[in-house]
Amino acid sequence: MRPLLTPEDDGVPSKERPACQTCGLFRKALTPFMPPEVPEGWDGRLLIVGERPGQHEDGVTGRPFTGPSGQRLRRIVERLGVRPALTNAVRCGGPDNARPTMAQVRACRPVLLRTIAELRPEVVVLAGETAVRSALNNGSVKVAAVRGRNLREIAFLPPLPAKKRGRRHDGAASQNDTQEPSRE
Repeated sequence: MRPLLTPEDDGVPSKERPACQTCGLFRKALTPFMPPEVPEGWDGRLLIVGERPGQHEDGVTGRPFTGPSGQRLRRIVERLGVRPALTNAVRCGGPDNARPTMAQVRACRPVLLRTIAELRPEVVVLAGETAVRSALNNGSVKVAAVRGRNLREIAFLPPLPAKKRGRRHDGAASQNDTQEPSRE
């Protein structure tokens, strides 16, 4: 896996960077402004957005979705043969592992929207209430109220422009275009 963005090359213009630091989470984080993780040869199909880096992600690996719950999610999607890009609604973690406040979520929201616009995934999965609140820019929405709904129907999210999909070149594709790549 390669990070899409690094703190030095995160796509945030320098004049906007101070706004990213206003919530204060970066002061506690061991891996401030954790970049998204995009698999080499990513097919653009799926982006999973979590809450924020947990203690394991922030303090041990510096990568999203590597704590116990993230490892479980990675195993599930791997069994499905999917290689998602991974990011968080809030980019900085910290030792307390507390749920981010709505002010912190709003501070990171422009970065999340830029990430989605840059990646242009076919599907964005919002894993949990913080990710849903970020996408909807609504601090009181409950996951149960939007579960299973297409959020583009109920909130403004930037359009995901269609991008041309080339043939897969992951070494598993056969010469015959109709045959699916091996999932072994």
